[in-house]
Amino acid sequence: MSSSTTESDSETAARADLEKIFRAALDAVDPRRLVGRAMDGECRGAEQVPDLIANASRVFLLAIGKAAASMAAEIDRRLGAKIFDAISVVPKSAPVTTPPPSKVRVFRAAHPIPDDSSEAAARADWPAHGRPEGPRPVTALRSAT
Repeated sequence: MSSSTTESDSETAARADLEKIFRAALDAVDPRRLVGRAMDGECRGAEQVPDLIANASRVFLLAIGKAAASMAAEIDRRLGAKIFDAISVVPKSAPVTTPPPSKVRVFRAAHPIPDDSSEAAARADWPAHGRPEGPRPVTALRSAT
């Protein structure tokens, strides 16, 4: 084997390793996966979440940020019928890669400087079902920016 072939093979192997590392890093911060871990009580500070979910008769979902659509989709997938109402606020510039679950009302808002769309999202309420009586269990999520 010539040294140029060996270098090429080494470069190919290094590129493949870097690709694996990159994919693993993306998987590690996947919003759906992280929300799932939190819902399963596997994250520090989320140990009580499975019991809270199990004991909730209904869930009001509020997801805010660039990953709000993904987070809301995972919660909808897991809780389905328990979700009473849901709001997702995403930046206007954020791509929506999946259609929102049917129960999720999506608001697009300005980021990082608020504008009228941000105010409209902040004023969003649960008008479809009226204000519930008693405690209002809420799952509130915000993706980091």
